[in-house]
Amino acid sequence: MSPIDDELRDALHRRATGVAPSPDPLSGIERRATRIQRNRLAASVAGSVLAVAAVATAVPLMSGTAPAPDVPPVASAPPSREPSPSPSPSRQPSPSPYALDPEVPWDYRGAPPAELGDGTVETVREELATRRGVEPSSVALSPLFGQLYEPSGQVEIVYVAQVDGEPSWGVARSSEAGPELAVDEPLTEGTTALVAALPGDEVARLLVVASPEVGEISYGHDDASEWSPMAALADGVATTPLDGDPATDAVRVLGAQGQEVHRDAAPDVAAPGGEPEAPPASEPPTPTNVVDWPVRGAVSDDLQERAEASFAQAAGVPVSQLRTRLLFGGQRDGRTYVLLQGWYGGDARSFAWSYDPRGDQEQALLQGFTPPGPALFTAVLDGVLLVVPEPAAGQVLYAPDASSEPQPVADQGTEVAVLIDRADGASGDRLLVLDGDGDPEAPIFRGTVDDAVAATR
Repeated sequence: MSPIDDELRDALHRRATGVAPSPDPLSGIERRATRIQRNRLAASVAGSVLAVAAVATAVPLMSGTAPAPDVPPVASAPPSREPSPSPSPSRQPSPSPYALDPEVPWDYRGAPPAELGDGTVETVREELATRRGVEPSSVALSPLFGQLYEPSGQVEIVYVAQVDGEPSWGVARSSEAGPELAVDEPLTEGTTALVAALPGDEVARLLVVASPEVGEISYGHDDASEWSPMAALADGVATTPLDGDPATDAVRVLGAQGQEVHRDAAPDVAAPGGEPEAPPASEPPTPTNVVDWPVRGAVSDDLQERAEASFAQAAGVPVSQLRTRLLFGGQRDGRTYVLLQGWYGGDARSFAWSYDPRGDQEQALLQGFTPPGPALFTAVLDGVLLVVPEPAAGQVLYAPDASSEPQPVADQGTEVAVLIDRADGASGDRLLVLDGDGDPEAPIFRGTVDDAVAATR
């Protein structure tokens, strides 16, 4: 111990002998030690101050002549350089930085929303609300990718949504009847890629939407082939024909550093005219809005199958999942007309289809969900108005404009169903469908053709 240390200790002992302890003995000593410390600039003196503090702690307990007890040194742990663990947040972080968080979704990519049509996103939100049975205000929907798909000319929007706090994702496709939800699935936590099988030109196609930060998106045709990069539509968005082995084809997404962030089996959808998939294990129940009407007219089995394949393509579902009921089949000027009701896991909707063998041309019209207890079905295809009323109906009358009186339509037959030539751009033309008694005061339907078609849609 240095002479300076001895001198300091002796001085403190002498002062402690003559001064009564204060109510707070430590505070006075600490103040003195602080003054001494501030006056010592050398590192050795700083060590002396620590020794003084250790001695001074026991001073009030000693008499002037009592020997100082041995006080063992107390070692304090140095401060850790590791940061203190912070409390876990209530929401756990996503398993992957590439995962889709419905609260903070990926950036939108694709065609500018204005090119997809005014109000398109809002109509998709309304369609999802209808499917969930809630008000549109309960649906929070964020588009992730949008395009105008050629050659069909259909608008396609990939979105993530929350309905009353339940996250989901889907693909909406435009049609004459409004947006169709080709995909509508729950969103699993940690999802890093949205993979959809959609109808294509000649074969079905895959559409993959992932984070804009990912690297390559690729498709494996089977378990023996190498991965093939898919055609990029935007950052993190790619497509390819779905032409691999349905049992083993797969999709892979790599991160920006080449690490694998997603790998899974590719989904399947039946292409138009393709082989149907295996039917479900149990037959789904027939919806309550399917009508139990007799078939009007007739159509060949092969044309009915073509109509059903076209229905499946328009709805974006595999043919194997589609159930149908034929309502009408007939011909006019060499064209075949078919009217169906179909369903695929929900309520039934109507579908009108026409086919002209002269050039192998067909036209399809997917309509809305059938309201309960419909009085008639209508559709306009190729300038022809198709009217299929309920079996108890009587005559069908038609007026080509608002000023003419409705006249009976020729060739109605005993089981009423009619095809009516309608002028291009017709507006205000009217339809009158009588009941079985022919009472004009109590018709099954009286109104404009536009109203009749809108009711079907």
